[in-house]
Amino acid sequence: MRVLLDPKLEGAVNMGRDEALLEFVRRGRSPMTLRFYGWAAPTISLGASQGYRGYTDLTGAVAGLSVVRRRTGGGAILHDAELTYSLTIHKRDYPQGSPAEFYRLLQEAIVETLCELGLPAVLRARGEAPGPIAQRDIFWCFNRKYDYDIMVAGQKMGGSAQRRLPDALLQHGSIMLRRTFEQHPGTTMDAFMAPVSVDDLARRFMRQIEPRLAVAAEPGSWRDEELALAEPLATEHRSMEWLTSR
Repeated sequence: MRVLLDPKLEGAVNMGRDEALLEFVRRGRSPMTLRFYGWAAPTISLGASQGYRGYTDLTGAVAGLSVVRRRTGGGAILHDAELTYSLTIHKRDYPQGSPAEFYRLLQEAIVETLCELGLPAVLRARGEAPGPIAQRDIFWCFNRKYDYDIMVAGQKMGGSAQRRLPDALLQHGSIMLRRTFEQHPGTTMDAFMAPVSVDDLARRFMRQIEPRLAVAAEPGSWRDEELALAEPLATEHRSMEWLTSR
């Protein structure tokens, strides 16, 4: 499992890089890749099918923040003081060949990471939450309820989503370190413990993933052809046509 450590980047660049990884892993030209990254400015990411009007209707401090549209589903997330990850994997490497099981496995890895730090984290049980269609009018992801949500003291602390292709999938998500905008729902790590660095949290998460996927994490770097594909994808994410497509 190659591990990429990116700096804080523009939202469109982050989305383009995740998509480029998915394409290269799908083709078998890149290995399974765990990527950690941050955001150059506070950014709202909309789910792939989420209405743009929900963003333009925002008021208060979050109104007018940078915005991108993900190619994964779910509700909006305000990315700022958090650990953001993506894991891109070929179908042949899924545990038991199931995207749903892969999702649960990574959510469990996050829960164990938080528990290791002393937080009372649990997964929302399967079947407790209403279906996605019943929640599509709820703007914020952290106000929605999904199977295997990461919960601490009854509130959501982490959100993840998948982009599935026939041959590969991308799962990305966030773990909230601290609250910088009161309008963003859910809870954050700093409400329960002393500050922890992004690097320490990433290392702990990586160690939880390794045995679950039976892989060794190896520091890596971007290949030129991956970054070359990421550039036009980032340009597409900057376009109003894509942003307002729903």
